[in-house]
Amino acid sequence: MDAKTRTVSLVVGTILVLDQVTKALVARTLRLYESVPVIDSFFHLTRVHNTGAAFGVLAQAPAWFRQP
Repeated sequence: MDAKTRTVSLVVGTILVLDQVTKALVARTLRLYESVPVIDSFFHLTRVHNTGAAFGVLAQAPAWFRQP
């Protein structure tokens, strides 16, 4: 594996792990629609549930269509 592939793999892997850890922490600590300021007046972390695909795409599709 060359250096570029290794670097990209490391970055992607790190992002995926951080994404999953963040989701687990939010699920354990925040109630639905509860918001926590991360950077005051700029960035708030809010727990919501997305029933669709990315950014709510297909949210109105039948459940059987959205299940893997």
